[in-house]
Amino acid sequence: MMLDRLKMETSSLVHRDISMYVNYICFANCSGYSQASLDYIKSIERRGVSVNLSVIHKKIIESSFSKKDLQWMRGLVNSFVPDYNCIQIRHIIPPRWNRLDSSKNIVAMSTFETFDPPMDWIKKMNSTKMCIFPSDFNVKTFKAAGLTAPAVKIPHCFNPKVWHKDVCKLDNYDKFSFLCVGTWRQRKNWKNLIKGFLNNFNNKDNVQLVIKTDKTSLCNQEIKKIKHLLSSIRRDWPEIIVETRVFDEIGMSRFIKSHDCLISASLGEGFCLPPMQAMALGVPVIVSNVGGCREYSRDDRCTIIEPRGHEIIKVMDNLPQFKNKKWARITEEGIYLAMKQVLENKNKIQHKAEMANEFVNNNFTYDIIGNLLCGVLMEIDLDF
Repeated sequence: MMLDRLKMETSSLVHRDISMYVNYICFANCSGYSQASLDYIKSIERRGVSVNLSVIHKKIIESSFSKKDLQWMRGLVNSFVPDYNCIQIRHIIPPRWNRLDSSKNIVAMSTFETFDPPMDWIKKMNSTKMCIFPSDFNVKTFKAAGLTAPAVKIPHCFNPKVWHKDVCKLDNYDKFSFLCVGTWRQRKNWKNLIKGFLNNFNNKDNVQLVIKTDKTSLCNQEIKKIKHLLSSIRRDWPEIIVETRVFDEIGMSRFIKSHDCLISASLGEGFCLPPMQAMALGVPVIVSNVGGCREYSRDDRCTIIEPRGHEIIKVMDNLPQFKNKKWARITEEGIYLAMKQVLENKNKIQHKAEMANEFVNNNFTYDIIGNLLCGVLMEIDLDF
């Protein structure tokens, strides 16, 4: 309802330029955090907003971007000198705020992957003009934790010129290919994904699992470890491919398009870009029914892995903000059953992919989200 209301209130912006200066502080690397930031920037630039890019880790990680995007980003770094009065969007976690230049008009662009965000985050965010979250899940959890600053949902977005059904495949496979894309984190549930695949398929099945992650050596070690644990039972392993190529955004869209189904078996997400991007490409999706994934996941659009309860995990990804938090329980069996459902219902799954493609194009493109974000920024009671 909130998203529909914002669409109506900002419809008048479609044919009008915005006179606004924004200092956008974010990461510029291969992370989803970085991709979400750059997508937001591109969406508001299209509406005429002037953006200065401040990279929190100082240098752009050039291997993550195309030459065209690198040139664009360098231009944003030098676009104008931000002052104390312009809008400052902080798309980084609050513990990284300490060394930032102060501003009268701070907007927190935040996400949290599970329940109960840290109180020290809330305290800092309550001093901002506004807090923007990518999902209803985040809005609710931050308010429940004590957030009193104005809070609004603006979902993540995608460039429909890069992510669309007619993208050419990068690779061709003889087998049905499941793909999982994500950082090598415990939260992404790699162990259960790999075990679920190795334990339930064999080398006679016309199926493979492709993994695209940032720490390929650790991934290969985990696969080897799991095979060793299961070797007393069997050795006729199905194929797992660990992708080592580095892609810019255009290359990534072609890479994802090459596969028959994208799977995300994560234990928690604030939004999660890869399933939405796969939907934009017309690729069928399996996704955990957790957190911000519910912005696009529904049984008529994708195959859903339901959590089998929740559990408190003392240490997650060695991150202090995740200490003793509650996470969904996404099991090896649940992952396998979702894969099995896809393999046994290919026509139905393709119909879901068509429904998902229509949904994301009606809700998450640059034009739609850019209008929403500009409308929200214009409503801020600025101090000068």
